Amino acid sequence: MVVTGIAAPARADILVERPASVLRCGQAIRTGIWYRDFPTTGHRAATIEVLSARGVVLERRHVTATSRWHYEPRWERHYRVRYTTFAGIGSFRVWIRRP
Repeated sequence: MVVTGIAAPARADILVERPASVLRCGQAIRTGIWYRDFPTTGHRAATIEVLSARGVVLERRHVTATSRWHYEPRWERHYRVRYTTFAGIGSFRVWIRRP
């Protein structure tokens, strides 16, 4: 698991979990988002999306940090996971290998 921080101007961080870049067929794409508070509070809302190789949104979840979620890949071999928080957008590619 790799956690990537998206810094916030209010001294609070939204940390997102970078999904594995290569998965075997049948494995789930796992995502996560956490909130790290430095004594002040900040925005905790975020959106996690799974997109097809062509950019079509296959699934979208509006979450509040601390959240975990997984997506079961079905037909595609290339996916992109996009996190949208108040501090910006982060995007990660995921490749599904055939058995």
